[in-house]
Amino acid sequence: MVLMLNWLCMFLSVILMSVSCAETKSKEIGRVVGGPCGYESYPGKAEVVSVKKGDDGYDVKFTFHSENTPRETYARVEGKPHRLLLTNGSRPKLGFLKKYGIEAGKVLPCNLDVIVKGTCTPIIFKFPTVDLIDYEANQ
Repeated sequence: MVLMLNWLCMFLSVILMSVSCAETKSKEIGRVVGGPCGYESYPGKAEVVSVKKGDDGYDVKFTFHSENTPRETYARVEGKPHRLLLTNGSRPKLGFLKKYGIEAGKVLPCNLDVIVKGTCTPIIFKFPTVDLIDYEANQ
């Protein structure tokens, strides 16, 4: 009788734990981590201030000048140097620079996207005339 009672208690404990774990999982499935994100876009221009040859491509730096001052204080990047990288994080190579006419002094249309919702990248520079995923030109 005692053996049967112990077995029943163990069986009920396992059932209870299974049910409680299943309840926790269903709540976690609905949770989204990191997104969805929303951005406010500020149009402007990027001026290429330097192009220097490095070991793994060219170090291209630019400054951004917005048509409107961003409301978000952390996004006030006016006049500060930024590095131009392809979407995968690689530096542009000579073929890429030639294809898009990137050289010191060049002014490119650029949008500053500033996060206003979510936990994604806080600021993103987008260049309408430069395809930052054109990896073929970057060989």
